[in-house]
Amino acid sequence: MAEVDHPWFRARRRACADLRWAIATIRSARAGKGAAEPRAIAKDTARLVKLGRVADADALLELAEQQGGDVWAVLRARRRLRGYVGTAAPDIIACAAQAMGADGGQGEQNPIVVRTQRVASGYGPGVDVVVRHHLADGRSMIRKTLRGPAPIEVLAYQSGLVDGRDRRWRAPQLYSLEKEGTRTWHLFLEDLGEISRLESPHEVVTAARALGEFNAAHLGEQTLATRFPWLVPPPPTHSTFSQPGYARRRLTGVVDDKIVTRVRRTLAVLHAHRGTLSKLYSALPVTVCHGDANTANMAIRDGVLVLIDWATCRLAPVGTDLAYLLGLSNRAVLDQPSLVRECLDAYRQGMAAVARPAPTEQEIELGYRHRCVSHSFRRLLNRLPAMPVVGEYDPQRDAPLAPDPQQTRLEAHLTRLCDESDALLSHAEGDAGPDLTTSTV
Repeated sequence: MAEVDHPWFRARRRACADLRWAIATIRSARAGKGAAEPRAIAKDTARLVKLGRVADADALLELAEQQGGDVWAVLRARRRLRGYVGTAAPDIIACAAQAMGADGGQGEQNPIVVRTQRVASGYGPGVDVVVRHHLADGRSMIRKTLRGPAPIEVLAYQSGLVDGRDRRWRAPQLYSLEKEGTRTWHLFLEDLGEISRLESPHEVVTAARALGEFNAAHLGEQTLATRFPWLVPPPPTHSTFSQPGYARRRLTGVVDDKIVTRVRRTLAVLHAHRGTLSKLYSALPVTVCHGDANTANMAIRDGVLVLIDWATCRLAPVGTDLAYLLGLSNRAVLDQPSLVRECLDAYRQGMAAVARPAPTEQEIELGYRHRCVSHSFRRLLNRLPAMPVVGEYDPQRDAPLAPDPQQTRLEAHLTRLCDESDALLSHAEGDAGPDLTTSTV
């Protein structure tokens, strides 16, 4: 019996147990007894992938989707599958290639698609997969597969609101929009090549002006909400500004105490006057916004700003898109703070070139700063990285530890947000009447 406890036998027993579990899981799913709950979908898929049974994991997800499993849990689980490129009927791909003007025909002798490469799996609502189809004539196109009854990105393209031809901005060219089944949509789009974040100040200023022209294109249209009800954003489910106590718990021991104190005081003032600030923000001119115009969702091609990923397109006050462009992920702003003023001026010039009358400078800055502060403070506090406690000493040198680069960057972000908050309160003070810059903490 000694050989039974040999490591080889133990490993073999574990492998057999895993195999029995995998078979039982698939059989249970086929019988409609499993993979219905989001946690079960994620857990079972992760274990199958770990066991190397990718095909079984894919089959499990198909069954979960057919049986009415949580669609977002299925999409998240699919991103774990190595080499997953989604599925699209050959005739759908052929029609898209022909709409693009590609040469070639159907059939094995002259295939249109010679290679399919996964580009990204977006984290946006309903995104299944994004792949690049390399065609037989040497060109390529992007297929973005979405799941859901009517994804916003599909509605945005169908509405014509994102058609910016002959302007300083545009969306990627849509070759074909195909629906497969009842909940699967395929967008066949222009291939923009490799897309990297805009980092040079010149590109950021160019993007700011183009965003101004885009936001001005439908400024003041009174029937947008009636014609396109999907543009109306849902009501917020959380407080506009983060609570001061939450900031203290998240920041104490992570950054300098002086910065913690300033952040607490700033958030206390914002939270105390959140109603007034929200009313001022809601009273600003409303227009069609991209909704996530950060530097990763745009590219400049031939001097034109190309905005990608329209899943968050919605109605919002002027200046909202500029807040995403100049958000904390924009490294150029951190290196060159004066870039904010340049972009505000460029955005205003872009709006003035299209809209008559254009929003005032104060309205644009109020919209930009309100969205910047309310969005970035919460996002930053919720995503704090693990950092050493401030004030620790190096026992080898009997001296303070060298500043952590992450800590230095975090302190710079917090300082900037406090400065933006002061400017927001200063702008709002003239409209609101009472002194918003004073508060008891």
